[in-house]
Amino acid sequence: MAEGSSTESLFLNSSKTNFVRLGLVAEKELPNLLREIMLKIEPADLLEDHLQKNNFLTRIFNEREWEIIKNASTNQYSDFDIPLMYKIIRNLKLVYAPAGDWHNKIPPVWRDTGIGDDVQRIRWIWNDIIYMYRKNVNLTDAELQNYFSFLHDIFGRLEDFFEKPKQLVQIFKIIPTCQIDQETEQRCLSWVKDLDESEKALNTGDVHRDYTG
Repeated sequence: MAEGSSTESLFLNSSKTNFVRLGLVAEKELPNLLREIMLKIEPADLLEDHLQKNNFLTRIFNEREWEIIKNASTNQYSDFDIPLMYKIIRNLKLVYAPAGDWHNKIPPVWRDTGIGDDVQRIRWIWNDIIYMYRKNVNLTDAELQNYFSFLHDIFGRLEDFFEKPKQLVQIFKIIPTCQIDQETEQRCLSWVKDLDESEKALNTGDVHRDYTG
């Protein structure tokens, strides 16, 4: 990713570029939000013990996830992805459940602004990335703006929760209009492809269609 260049031919400007912009947020920024929630509420060195004490929870994680969990005290959640953190936050009840509960088949509406609602939104947007990759990696300017409007609100609310005023939303001054070179695009698309294959391997079922807020 780069900001400005005299060699304009190196940079792409298309609906696929918009998908990559959203992918960059999903790859880096959204996992960081869930990590900060977990670090604030669940000390990493206590996580494995808390999970092992619950017979139900010991059965819902696969071998790969347990390996990651066992290293939490050392890595401080740095290698936890969104599906794993979502599963932990939800099942350890680290935050209040979203207004429609975790099993709701539609995303939270605009008036639902609790931490659980935003955790649910993050998971929905993550699913959307995979769905769009399977269907079409093109995203119009209006669609990108819609996603970034939702994300800006999520980041703003979590700034207050983390007590980091005006720090998290800075990303939205850069990514929506940043130039994307071909290397960045290919790396991001490869990352989404790996996500899609992981979801299929875990047999998690079809991801939902669209996030509407």
